[in-house]
Amino acid sequence: MTQLSQADQTLWRRLSVFAGSFSREAMLAVGAGEQITQEQAVYLLEQLVTQKLVVVEAHDQEPRYRLPEELRSTAHAQLIDHGEAEVVYSRLVAFYATLAEQVLQEAFGPQRATWMRRLEREHSNIQASLTWLVACGDAERGLQLAYLLQELWFEEAYTSEGRSWFATLLGLPQVAARTILRAQALDLVGALALNQSDYATARRLKEEGLAILREVGDTARLGYALLHMGHLVGYAQGELHTAQALYQEGLDGFRELSQAEGTAHALANLGTVAILLGDYATAQPLVAESLRIYRELGFVYDMALSLGRAAGIAAGTEQPERALRLAGASAAHCARIGVSQPRLFHERSKRMIERARQALSEATQTALWAEGQAMPLEQVIAYALDEPAQHTPSA
Repeated sequence: MTQLSQADQTLWRRLSVFAGSFSREAMLAVGAGEQITQEQAVYLLEQLVTQKLVVVEAHDQEPRYRLPEELRSTAHAQLIDHGEAEVVYSRLVAFYATLAEQVLQEAFGPQRATWMRRLEREHSNIQASLTWLVACGDAERGLQLAYLLQELWFEEAYTSEGRSWFATLLGLPQVAARTILRAQALDLVGALALNQSDYATARRLKEEGLAILREVGDTARLGYALLHMGHLVGYAQGELHTAQALYQEGLDGFRELSQAEGTAHALANLGTVAILLGDYATAQPLVAESLRIYRELGFVYDMALSLGRAAGIAAGTEQPERALRLAGASAAHCARIGVSQPRLFHERSKRMIERARQALSEATQTALWAEGQAMPLEQVIAYALDEPAQHTPSA
């Protein structure tokens, strides 16, 4: 590398932490700093491209870069020899933690698909970040990053990998203490096990997480863990009354904290259990209240899911046409956001409107479903809540 300037060599070494292709934004986050300004980093990157030490990959929206693998190993060895690995990998971890936080914020909004594609493009570099944290025994930052990456792990293609990372990280002695961080990780990896129908493992993990949260007295996190446990025991294991008690405990905690989001989730899930128990008089106000709160919060995905609950109530109260419209609208708005639901929840949704389907011909079902799919979200929410002046179809 004698033909390279010292600055060229420094940037080249730093870029070796990327296991896959990387964006210019990622390059700046990792490569700039300590005697290399952002402006210099951009110039130096072009120099490395010119000298074929970094290659440019075609991409739809922005160029991406990569170190050829045979050269990356050399650069990486030099990074370690110069004692720079800890600083540079820490920047890499921080960059992907920030990206994962952004994805979480956008996960149930209209831009979900765009953010998820961005996260998936960084998969190899995320793996490199977690590998380094495990190798260093930095279990705390490893669990923090793995937890932030939950939307990636909930995609079916990555669920097994997510479970594997959590198993490795939770097995490290540095996080053996019964802390909130450990409890959150247990709850999440339990959810991943649930999505893969590994119910016994899911229950064991979630019960440990719940016990820790009860010990530390974190009411808000305990509330969410109670809801998650309710999903497992209610929908996967058929213990609907147990689930009802868990959801009610969660609701009580959220109301005590005046926490609108948690309150809405607890109400919605209590409504779902009531529907599955055939108690539609109890379900209706629960679902309606949750839907109003979701609308106030602007939670599009949760509004779409609650339309499915409203469909279940309509199906159970002999309103099959209304049920099919609402179910069609729910499916359409969920699909527009692009959240993949586990098989368990798909089956639950189908079960809730089965009675309506049995009452209608196939042609009528198709027509009503299409009507619902064509309804704008604001209109169908008003329809579900029986609000006036929205030009909704007659039920």
